[in-house]
Amino acid sequence: MQAVARPMMRMSLCVLIAVSWFILSIQLFLVYLPKFNYYNRLITAQGTTSEDVWYIWAWIPTLVILVFGIFWASGIIGKFWDAVKEL
Repeated sequence: MQAVARPMMRMSLCVLIAVSWFILSIQLFLVYLPKFNYYNRLITAQGTTSEDVWYIWAWIPTLVILVFGIFWASGIIGKFWDAVKEL
């Protein structure tokens, strides 16, 4: 049970966090922040749009969270942490 339940719960937690961040980032970067003039002025001065900002701040963290979840569920992070403790 330990070999199945722990990785499943760890990966489920990471998927839940990744999906939550993805949905939160849609609300934040495409709905709420474009209502502020300073935000619009800042991103247009840099030559970008709200969709570009959302693309970077939604997809990259989501993929990083999922990759972290894969390493955490497989136990690689725990083995790495044990090796660091021995130093």
